[in-house]
Amino acid sequence: MDTGKLFRNVCESLCGTRWIPAIAEAVEVNERTVRRWAAGDHVPQGVWRQLRDLDNERRVLADDQWQLIDALGHTSNDRAEIGERWNILCDQLQIAQDVARTRQIALLRALRECAHRRASIATLEALERADGVARDRVRSVQGAMADFCRANVEPYERAASAGG
Repeated sequence: MDTGKLFRNVCESLCGTRWIPAIAEAVEVNERTVRRWAAGDHVPQGVWRQLRDLDNERRVLADDQWQLIDALGHTSNDRAEIGERWNILCDQLQIAQDVARTRQIALLRALRECAHRRASIATLEALERADGVARDRVRSVQGAMADFCRANVEPYERAASAGG
């Protein structure tokens, strides 16, 4: 397997189908650099270490999440359903963050173009509204995630405090 294919497989397994912006952010490089690595350019050893650390960090978080679910007394069916709903929320958050990032980049470009009088104020205002909508969507998904956590933990905390 060539290095580019290996890199793509590792990154997609870590971050899903929209892995390029997520990896670029995680290793703090430009998305073009990530695309070059995916095309087969040399991937620095430090990046491989960062990807390994990211994988380890995510495994620890997942283990903690499942230990909490088990400690709260969920059945295996509950556990599967909770995991599936949580994964859907995580995917929604990733998509919302990607859209917000794209809107922010478009807004910054328009600001530069407006400064050079190549874009209109109306364009800038429309992009500002789109940026606000995208940020609101991120906050909405984050709120849904918080509500989800409360809904899955509070009933068991109440039962534990009533019994103890």
